[in-house]
Amino acid sequence: MHGNGDRRARILEIAVSVIASMLTSAIVVAWTISATLATYHQQLEQHQRLIEANSAEIRALSGGDRTQVGQLAKQEAANDEILRRLSRIENKLDGR
Repeated sequence: MHGNGDRRARILEIAVSVIASMLTSAIVVAWTISATLATYHQQLEQHQRLIEANSAEIRALSGGDRTQVGQLAKQEAANDEILRRLSRIENKLDGR
């Protein structure tokens, strides 16, 4: 009977070791996943800030493009007026 008690003690020791090992592995995996998830969230927030900054810059450039189009249209109209005046001056000089 003494051998049977030793066997049970050994089985209990193995079971406790396996359970401790499983628990340790589970804690390490959970900690690793948690750290990875925290890093992922930090990177996600950083990318979100970059996306927002780029979107704001695109909106600013788009608004600038419309402003430039308006400025170019005004300049083109002024150039057309200058060409008309030069043409009238040239016509008057040719009419002499």
